[in-house]
Amino acid sequence: MNIKEIVSLIFAGIGDPADSTFRIGWKSFQNFKADNESVFPLRYLDTPITGDDSLKQSGYIETDFTLTIAFLDKTTEGLTSTPVQADDVIQEQRRQSSIFITACQNSDFIHFVKGSKRTEIVNIFDMSLSGIILEITLTPFNPDDKGC
Repeated sequence: MNIKEIVSLIFAGIGDPADSTFRIGWKSFQNFKADNESVFPLRYLDTPITGDDSLKQSGYIETDFTLTIAFLDKTTEGLTSTPVQADDVIQEQRRQSSIFITACQNSDFIHFVKGSKRTEIVNIFDMSLSGIILEITLTPFNPDDKGC
């Protein structure tokens, strides 16, 4: 099981909010601008994904993946939204990113959550999208260890 599948499973297991959309990669990201309001809130896993390998003396290879995930939503007032409305969206997306981090810590597929960093964004791409960009470093269990 690769890291994208693991992240997809974690998002599927969260279920909050149930109406959110999860997308992976540039092609899906380029297409979301043309989509209607139904794709929001949006969870977007940026690609390419890189992994830092740690080579153990036993021959075991452990990989740390640093992922960039955007937690985005539109303000209710669109382009006329106020900074307070954008802050409300940011706070909710910060809460959603915290739920995701906790789900990673509790996942049977993740060995370590080595750290995270969150950046607030306001009105990205002039589309009334605000939220959080989460950078998180995950070390999944070796697929052989979990029978994947």
